[in-house]
Amino acid sequence: RDGAAARHYRGLPGASLDLPALNTPWSSRRELSFYVYRAQSEVNFSLQNVDVADLAGVMWYLHNEIVAATLAPHRKYNISRILRFKITTKTTWAYYNVHRRQFAGFVAFDSGRCTVPDCEQLWEHLGFVVGCQFVNVRLAGYVSSSRTRLDGNCEEPFCRSPVWYSL
Repeated sequence: RDGAAARHYRGLPGASLDLPALNTPWSSRRELSFYVYRAQSEVNFSLQNVDVADLAGVMWYLHNEIVAATLAPHRKYNISRILRFKITTKTTWAYYNVHRRQFAGFVAFDSGRCTVPDCEQLWEHLGFVVGCQFVNVRLAGYVSSSRTRLDGNCEEPFCRSPVWYSL
């Protein structure tokens, strides 16, 4: 891997993706390393078939899904901590050859199971691919610490949307 080919966000809390320069598309599949966050209870789970987010995304989740639904004396899902993981991923050739993108669409997981119709067909044809989706900045109240949108059709802060990933 050519480390000089990408900007790296090492050690920055909330830093997201290794991105190419603005308006420079990826010419091939890339190995991407970035931090993801997961809000969970004290129970430890394997980091597969789960939804994770960048720091802005997990904060949105806490305030909109957990705090808003909490009934005393326990938080929803017994959420008590935010875990940070550094992951490295590379999309499959089957997916890249069709879509020319590094990430597939986001699929939601619940208790380790995909809750989106036809997940098995997607994975059978394209392989297991990390998916992502952006949270609308107007709804989130948080922005990512780094640029998450490279399409050039956005203005600040909309180029730094919180991101959800499906692993």
